[in-house]
Amino acid sequence: MKLRNLFMAVVAGAAMLVGCNKEVDLGPAKLALDQTTLAFEAAGGSQTVSVTATRDWAVSGVPDWVALSATSGKAAVEAQPVKITVAQNAEYNRSATIVFTIGFARTNLTINQAGPEGEIDNGDGTLENPFNVAGVIEYVNELGADVASPKKVFVAGIISAVDEEFNTQYGNGAFKISDDGKTTGAQFTAYRILYLGNKKFTAGDTQIKVGDEVIIYGNVVNYKGNTPETQQNSAFLYSLNGVDKGGAEGGGETGEAKGTGTLEDPFNPAGIAAVAEKLADNAVSEQSYYMKGKISKIAVSKGVDQTFANSGSYGNASFYIADAEDGTGEFYIYQTYYLGNRKWVTGDTDIKVGDEVIVYGPVTKYVSSYGTTLETSGKGASYIYSLNGVTEGGDTPGGGDDYSSAASKTVEEFIQLADKSTYYKLTGTVSKFNPTYCSFDLTDASGTIYVYSVLAAYKTDEWKNKIKDGGTITIAGKYEYYANKSQHEVVDAAILEYTDGQGGEPGGGDEPGDIITATIAEFNAAAESSTQKYKLTGTIGGSINTTYGNFDLTDETGTVYVYGLTATDLGYGAKNDKSYASLNLAEGDKITIIGYRGSYGDKIEVMYAYFVEKVSGDQPGGGDEPGGGDEPGNIITATIAEFNAAAESETQKYQLTGTIGGSINTTYGNFDLTDETGTVYVYGLTATDLGYGAKNDKSYASLNLAEGDKITIIGYRGSYGDKIEVMYAYFVEKVSGGDQPGGGDQPGGGDEPGGDGNNVSFDKSQLAAAADNGATVAMNDVISFTNSSNYNGTAVTELRIYKSQTFTVSAASGYVVTKIEFTCTASGTTKQGPGCWGAGAPAGYSYDDKDGVWEGSSNSVAFTATDNQVRIVSLKVTYAAK
Repeated sequence: MKLRNLFMAVVAGAAMLVGCNKEVDLGPAKLALDQTTLAFEAAGGSQTVSVTATRDWAVSGVPDWVALSATSGKAAVEAQPVKITVAQNAEYNRSATIVFTIGFARTNLTINQAGPEGEIDNGDGTLENPFNVAGVIEYVNELGADVASPKKVFVAGIISAVDEEFNTQYGNGAFKISDDGKTTGAQFTAYRILYLGNKKFTAGDTQIKVGDEVIIYGNVVNYKGNTPETQQNSAFLYSLNGVDKGGAEGGGETGEAKGTGTLEDPFNPAGIAAVAEKLADNAVSEQSYYMKGKISKIAVSKGVDQTFANSGSYGNASFYIADAEDGTGEFYIYQTYYLGNRKWVTGDTDIKVGDEVIVYGPVTKYVSSYGTTLETSGKGASYIYSLNGVTEGGDTPGGGDDYSSAASKTVEEFIQLADKSTYYKLTGTVSKFNPTYCSFDLTDASGTIYVYSVLAAYKTDEWKNKIKDGGTITIAGKYEYYANKSQHEVVDAAILEYTDGQGGEPGGGDEPGDIITATIAEFNAAAESSTQKYKLTGTIGGSINTTYGNFDLTDETGTVYVYGLTATDLGYGAKNDKSYASLNLAEGDKITIIGYRGSYGDKIEVMYAYFVEKVSGDQPGGGDEPGGGDEPGNIITATIAEFNAAAESETQKYQLTGTIGGSINTTYGNFDLTDETGTVYVYGLTATDLGYGAKNDKSYASLNLAEGDKITIIGYRGSYGDKIEVMYAYFVEKVSGGDQPGGGDQPGGGDEPGGDGNNVSFDKSQLAAAADNGATVAMNDVISFTNSSNYNGTAVTELRIYKSQTFTVSAASGYVVTKIEFTCTASGTTKQGPGCWGAGAPAGYSYDDKDGVWEGSSNSVAFTATDNQVRIVSLKVTYAAK
């Protein structure tokens, strides 16, 4: 405490020195506008808003078509009028969000103005209708952070800033574009793109400058969720001030799709690209195809051309092919084998640009953080059938290998042979199936072996969805030994036959994948599975690992070892996030969990388990009153008077309920807490339990609390000098509070929170002003929602949930959501409509025209926009007490 005493003394001294200059003290920082949305006609005009501020305030984000009578002001007791004047609009509808601030506090004013042209067309990314900057930003927002676009798109704009001029060394450049050529609005970055014609910039080419009108073509991405840009080295300048160089080397020309994929009629690059484009992300085609073209360039890795000669012991090559007749299109041949479906060896003819090839193999749409590539599906999955008219080997995928004629072996015999070059047939039972890699354990009467990999032709959705733990499988594969794990493996396996396993699961015939509620005895008797979840209830015991959540779980039928319990479902195979400690569980607590049946050696385990609920045990507040002999570490519910009378402790937690007041520090969460028995100073409140002695993470602001709110917190008894304090405290719940968003008391006409039929509504302007990027938006004391979409600063006029993002409505502890109603900007499954949730809609959801309705009873309801973006203009949530 000595350092802190010194620090506080210095602060107090500084306060005395500057105190004489303070002209007005209006209490805690508060900022409010009498209106948060203004609407103007195309002719423009003026309206007035009233600003109430207890500190000096300022305004930012004012566009050039809006003027304010004042852009800053002083603290004042009375509301201050600010005149908002909007210029005439002769074009499209437009919107702006002006931000009023006091320090870290901010309030938004949204200004909407109609235009004679109506809603602006932001484009669709085609050459005929390129995205504008607003359109491409919305597009990458829908994709999500660091997700590259699955296709190349056209983007038009005016250069607003040149970050890096085109140079002759690398031939690329970088610049920003906006819709109006100014730097004050939304910006899109053309990052390291090539020049016209998809060529490197050379001496004598026209250089770019601010004000140039350009069209860009390439993949786009929302880098780190906050920088909309072209994907590095995947885009080029299609047009510069109306000049383009199009043609076979880029220019957006892909050529006409030709061929059927047979040897007699191979696909050209455009034809095979069309096949791969239709596949799901990272899925492999169920069949192999013949594809024909001329090698247009050799792939490069770490500065080395990936010809057969330079691919080392792998004996494969990677290159691009273009149409043999007109040079259009491009398709990536990735790590393909040589003629005869074998590895290249010294003396074989190497490849070069201009060679005409026919390649045979499966294809994939490979998606990674670097973007999307249409290509053959992996090392050795394809091979060159013909090189400049020379063929070698047959038409059979696998180079003539007849897997079905492979000799049958037991697992034990297969391991003893240890033959790395010969295929053998194995038959056994599947366990620990991993659908991502199509890997599994295969067990017969002689033993178990790990099937590390199957051939690419079998890594299809058909097999991934068909194979289940307990099924019987026949494969043909080669032997490998993984020294790091001292493990025998089957590699490059072909799947010859598979049948589903028989036998009832606990609970009576549920399909694998459904959650089965089971006793521990039933769980122990079940087969191992990486897909089947079980719900278990039992009591914590044994030797408990509090870091990873390892312990024994016991019910009346038996005991099982839980190998890792997390606070949320991380998925099978995920790394333990060490969240067990946040659950505040202890030996003797009866809990419900969900996990998978696994084992380690002869020991049965619940694996990759996550917490559901605490059924019994010491709940927060469940201990005796202070002084009642509870062991340190149990949470004691106390009045503030009892807390003040208790001894200081770094291990004993107390749960307190009271009303926020005093001089509030909104950065660190310092304030007075008062109940009917007294007042205590809370020195730092955080959103979650960071632990005693932890650094304050400044998460108080995310709780959206205010003076007058009644809350429950948990913290430790401490002091500073003679002042008693609640230290290292964290938030539990909001019991009641002041004005809710939208103004007034509880929506629905004054009912107390929790009564059946209570509801709360948000209109279009409130939804437009709602925070994005996962921030919690309180609708009232009971209901809140989150939206994982990131607007990236785009001014919106409604609540937008971009594709693959999630909108979640939640109720406070003790309440359930019973109905959610909303209206969208479009109908049905049309983009932005209520049908665009697709498979991400929760059970109990239905929609009609522009309206969506969910009915049920849940503490939290999540909607994920799997099919397309959803835009909501009105929202109503009905809730009730449990």
